[in-house]
Amino acid sequence: MRRVFIGNFDFEHELDQRGWQPGDRIGQITAARASAWLAIAEPHDFILSPDFAAATEFDELPCLHPTLPSFVSDLEQAPGGPEIELVPWGWTERLMAAAERRGWRITAPPLDVVKHVNDRRFRWALEQEFDVALPGSQIVTTLDEAARAIRHSPAGWLFKASFGMSGRERLSGHGPVLGVAEVNWLVRRFDRHGGVVFEPRVEPLAEAGIQFTLPQNGAPQLIGITDLLTDSRGAYRGSRFASADVSEDWSDAVPVAQRAAQRLQDLGYFGPLGIDAMRYRDLSGATRLRPLQDLNARFTMGRLALGFRRLLYAGESATWLHFSWPSSLSLATWLREITPMLKTETSPAAVAACGIRIVATSPAAGRSLEPRSALLIAPTTTSRDIAETSLLAAIHAQLATTAQ
Repeated sequence: MRRVFIGNFDFEHELDQRGWQPGDRIGQITAARASAWLAIAEPHDFILSPDFAAATEFDELPCLHPTLPSFVSDLEQAPGGPEIELVPWGWTERLMAAAERRGWRITAPPLDVVKHVNDRRFRWALEQEFDVALPGSQIVTTLDEAARAIRHSPAGWLFKASFGMSGRERLSGHGPVLGVAEVNWLVRRFDRHGGVVFEPRVEPLAEAGIQFTLPQNGAPQLIGITDLLTDSRGAYRGSRFASADVSEDWSDAVPVAQRAAQRLQDLGYFGPLGIDAMRYRDLSGATRLRPLQDLNARFTMGRLALGFRRLLYAGESATWLHFSWPSSLSLATWLREITPMLKTETSPAAVAACGIRIVATSPAAGRSLEPRSALLIAPTTTSRDIAETSLLAAIHAQLATTAQ
């Protein structure tokens, strides 16, 4: 069956606000990230991209598919009928109505269940029930409760609204006093949802996305684990993953994630599920595990990243980075400009000696879409220690600069 992939990356906002419609900014994000579907789309599929992309704009990534999927600028350009299946980032009422108008096949869980399990307060309740909660986290419903909570968080604090993603819809700070803007932010969320999730700040050491498929019938299926890379604001910047023969080191988080996946399935949810886990250092200096840091009942970038495992040889790992480089330059040209090891005549041999392969996964030079993305593939020993080569270190330095 042919599929139409729609990247409604504003999914949580749409769940939160009935009648919400995407604006120009959301259209830009959808266009910039549309090529991410290349990780799992097949040549006969369609990808919605408001800023249309032609196959010739992907000259740098011939290894993804001999023939690329078709990009369409609006839904009317894709064929109608029940032989076409809609695959969205996340299920919403608006997209289901659009699919019904086009006569497409819809295989979706109940929308009330989708909203319930994506609410951060539901995830917090699971942490409490499974006895894996971050110490000090709580639901706060009044300004007095919020003030008391931050007074007991010397390392800083976070307030998270019910629906948000990639560092959005959250308030962070330090100190025992809330400012006027912070009070106004909280009051608006109290009025909308009745409460927000409060978390004391901890020192993150590592984060990972545990990726599942929840079928309509049968047990939840663990698809893989991706290391999660974020910037200083908590926004997603990349995923690191390994070939199927490389073991992961998050085995202590997986049983809790499986238990949560089963709970979602029991409630009626089916489809993709990403559960974020974190290792952190507490105030005593001890390393702790938080196995249910976040719960996303939708596609995630980590889930899409696993689609690129088909490009890996045995014993390899890859880092899928989402960052900015000048639209006037190809990825290879830009890398030569920022990376000392690529400026010499022997640079191809140097790269080959490290076993590094670079694959652009967003349109080629001349496009203004941001962020852009690329895969860095290397032997696991190289990829796991990202600062080991000047190439990877330079890209991460650029990534850090972009995040400021």
